[in-house]
Amino acid sequence: MQAFHRHIPIVIRALGQSDSQLLQIISDPPPGSENLLTLVLQILTQETTPSPDLVATVKHLYETKLKDATILIPMLSSLSKNEVLPIFPRLVDLPLEKFQLALAHILQGSAHTGPALTPAEVLVAIHDIAPDKGGPPLKKITDACSACFEQRTVFTQQVLAKALNQMVDQIPLPLLFMRTVIQAIDAFPTLLPPPQLESTLNKYGSLRSSLAAYASQPTIKGSLPRATLAVLGLANESHMQQQQPHLSNLHSSDTSSVQGATST
Repeated sequence: MQAFHRHIPIVIRALGQSDSQLLQIISDPPPGSENLLTLVLQILTQETTPSPDLVATVKHLYETKLKDATILIPMLSSLSKNEVLPIFPRLVDLPLEKFQLALAHILQGSAHTGPALTPAEVLVAIHDIAPDKGGPPLKKITDACSACFEQRTVFTQQVLAKALNQMVDQIPLPLLFMRTVIQAIDAFPTLLPPPQLESTLNKYGSLRSSLAAYASQPTIKGSLPRATLAVLGLANESHMQQQQPHLSNLHSSDTSSVQGATST
């Protein structure tokens, strides 16, 4: 079996992407051969762009017989924006490591066409997914979003600002918008300086209460700059909470003093 696996890459590369018999097998793989098919596609596209014939064959297979978005990953660098967007929720629904691989292919694009989606378009596409309506659950969507935030050299402050500016005009706002704004401010504190945040909240009044509610969570609140908390109306509350232990200690010491005086 090991010898078989060792020879697969040699045979596949020798046949090449345009071999009619290989394309025929790919177009109608036997049941249970999904992992082998994925391996074959990875080998065929390693260090080379998928041929139009291979892309067409795999797309047809996905659309007709094998609804596993994994087989599309090696083809993504050759697909257009209009081809990627309809399948994007399926890619988000994959295990996280597969989504990250898919994301790399999407952003890489081909030498001829460039990336299928820009980083900003990726973020918007993630937020456009409606969870559980035949699509991925909310956890998958938030994980995909977090995976983008981890790549700060790709998903830069400018990229986030562009994506947020596009999403803020959507009606209704994307479900994860609040979470992403907080994540963005946390990752890039200068992304929405307090004056800009204040201006945005004045423009979109409905955002303030939702954003404040999200930001008031203890785990989130502690990471935000005081100036940002002030814009959200949470700075005084935070100050009061910090004062509370001091007041409690003061009260208990006063009580002790009174009790001591009474006992004497």
